Amino acid sequence: MPASRAGRVKILIATRYRSVVGGAEVYLSRILKPLADRGYELRLLVEHDRSGGATAIDDTVPGIECVVPESETPPGTIAAWKPDVIYSQGLDCSALECRLAGLAPLVRYAHDYSGVCATGTRLHLSPRAAPCNRRFGFPCLVMHYPRRCGGLNPLTAVRGYRAQLEKHRVLERAARILVAATHMRDLFRREVGNRIEITLLPYPLHAPVPAELPDREPGNEILYAGRLTRLKGVHVLIEALRLLECNGRNFKLVVAGDGPERERLERQARASGITARFLGWIAREELDGEMERATLVAVPSLWPEPFGMTGIEAARVGTPAVAFSRGGIADWLVDGVSGHEATGATPGAAQLADAITRATGDPGHYRMLRAGARETARRYGLENHVMQLSEILQAMLRVKAAR
Repeated sequence: MPASRAGRVKILIATRYRSVVGGAEVYLSRILKPLADRGYELRLLVEHDRSGGATAIDDTVPGIECVVPESETPPGTIAAWKPDVIYSQGLDCSALECRLAGLAPLVRYAHDYSGVCATGTRLHLSPRAAPCNRRFGFPCLVMHYPRRCGGLNPLTAVRGYRAQLEKHRVLERAARILVAATHMRDLFRREVGNRIEITLLPYPLHAPVPAELPDREPGNEILYAGRLTRLKGVHVLIEALRLLECNGRNFKLVVAGDGPERERLERQARASGITARFLGWIAREELDGEMERATLVAVPSLWPEPFGMTGIEAARVGTPAVAFSRGGIADWLVDGVSGHEATGATPGAAQLADAITRATGDPGHYRMLRAGARETARRYGLENHVMQLSEILQAMLRVKAAR
């Protein structure tokens, strides 16, 4: 698309945080410059401005205007600017997001389960942690207590349900909903019906797949990268490594990330007798190095991950994954091709240990997994993502003209 044509298109990108604090912000930090390079006129609306010395999503696009609304009404400067498209990553304030949809066609990238789940996790916790397949609606409140979806306080359950109901109404105002995985596409299609088009647009890699990678034998280092919360399942991974050590297979664990479970996990690792390094959050370059050195990356999430970007980032440098194949993980983890999945009716530590054994037990098979992982990663290039996104944004001009 010629830059001169794109230059007439004004895109307001709405999101929660200006600082890079999660997956949505990482995603925006990757696509802003390519969109600007295509000639789009961009502005940001963020609910929470940059704090401290944290990296900001717009650091790569100097001079981009950023506004922070002080109420549920879009700032007058935004209304006067007359955006052609609103590209929303989801806001905490549903009323503000709905009002933005009144300014221009709203394209919503669904990074999570907001608006299609009473708790936003799509997970039951009792009698065991298991993905929820129910439709979002009032019966969710009835199931909240027996299935322990979000705690025991009924007032908390009601407040959470009402908040998610407001977010569902935002989805109904969208002109297009984008999702990263087939699992998300099918779920949102079921929840919002056929009136709104649901488009599969997977997350892009931060860098191209290297042309060549040095050959290596399977080692003994398992990497986990991400938030340290109970739903991420790192405690199950530690138990799996303990089981392997009892059977004479000694693996080292590297944890890149932080969160409320960190101290508990460090104690568990010490008590289990496994060697573990907890690095906290590290820079992208350092994380790439850890991924290159790791034998496997583990994605032991108990909840259905909307995508699981860590697995693809590791695949880029030829590191296979082991995971509970739930949610969006199934799009990129092909058992025996790009890694191994922990199988079984109720996958747990024993199944995860078995997946690690299958992935590392034979050098020839491990080399095949490395090659399969890299080939899988090639499908997630940044250039292809931005090209598809640009086509979607251009299509919204026709929607605006038809209003």
